[in-house]
Amino acid sequence: NMSCYYCCNEKEKFNSLFVRKKLSEIDFSDYRNVCLSGGEIFLYPQSVMDVLKQIPKNVNVYLYTNGTLITRDIAYALAYYKNIKGINIGVHNHIQLNKLPNELDHFFDVRYDIEDKNVEQYMAKHERLNEKNVKAWSRLKDKPVDTSRPALTRIQPVPARNPPMTG
Repeated sequence: NMSCYYCCNEKEKFNSLFVRKKLSEIDFSDYRNVCLSGGEIFLYPQSVMDVLKQIPKNVNVYLYTNGTLITRDIAYALAYYKNIKGINIGVHNHIQLNKLPNELDHFFDVRYDIEDKNVEQYMAKHERLNEKNVKAWSRLKDKPVDTSRPALTRIQPVPARNPPMTG
């Protein structure tokens, strides 16, 4: 929903590493860590909750998002899942940071990914940002993707009807 510069979803080299599976085909007990990423995962918040319900409590979960669609209700719904060990938010603008619910920082270990040239400006303006929760990134030319690594699993979201979230 923000056409993030660094998003790997449009890069065929990266996408070729994924094995597409339905949620019902994944045995999450085979994993120690699960990362949910998009595009923007919260375009379909109920799908995120459905996936989280299937992940065993002993499996660590990390969410990657730009945060623009995280509401206070979503933050509270996510708080139920104690195995969410971190939320990474790709920061694009000040408005985005202002709209994030404060509960997010209270419930989770949130890391804010900010382009290196903007870090000082953002940290000066937003109290929620500090040296511990900000990670600077730089724009690099297309780096080659390491295809020697084992295949990753990608769950295909079903954008059909999206019923209201349940906690």
